[in-house]
Amino acid sequence: MAARKTVKLSSEWRERIKAGEIIERMQRCALGEIEMTATQIRAAETLLRKALPDLSSVEYKGELNVNSVTELTDAALAAIASRGSAGTDKPQGKQKEPTGLH
Repeated sequence: MAARKTVKLSSEWRERIKAGEIIERMQRCALGEIEMTATQIRAAETLLRKALPDLSSVEYKGELNVNSVTELTDAALAAIASRGSAGTDKPQGKQKEPTGLH
């Protein structure tokens, strides 16, 4: 008899599957396809908060020491230029407008 091929899911994938099932059940409840008690809805909300990242905004409460590029010294500008910046490998020229619908 041939050996079974079993795929072990990581805990991350198991959590995603569970979250998907909870979301599906909540959607079915919202559409009136099934009924859920208030306790079930609250439990589903709690589990989803644990499984999915919270997309709340973050407020920066810091202070900027430089208000204008003209206030930077040549040495400071050279240091910034030598470090580079992630995601700016494309030329920063004029962007072409799309010619048609995509």
